[in-house]
Amino acid sequence: MKKRIVLAFALLTAVCVAVLFLSACGKEAAPPAPKYAKAPAVEARVYRLAIHPLHNPEKLVGAYQPLIDHLNRQIADARFSLETSRDYPEYERKLRARVPNLLLPNPWHTYL
Repeated sequence: MKKRIVLAFALLTAVCVAVLFLSACGKEAAPPAPKYAKAPAVEARVYRLAIHPLHNPEKLVGAYQPLIDHLNRQIADARFSLETSRDYPEYERKLRARVPNLLLPNPWHTYL
């Protein structure tokens, strides 16, 4: 149990460090001037982040929605959404169907 907690914490730390690193990349001194066109702007692609169901969906949203909000503020060309699951069988169905774009798996699902 202790190893699972340590591995989960290490993985979460690595994800947070990667997010902070990526959010600092490509910053400009001044924002670019607006571009006007006759065609409507292309909508940003939505990336789904799936978290393994360690807790109930409400707790997961409470814990990870700030990360999603931060990503949406920092990365203008993409939108991120949080995908929760009620239980592990539902989460595994999503993994097999390749529904989420990004995963925060537990060690067993990483192995799979």
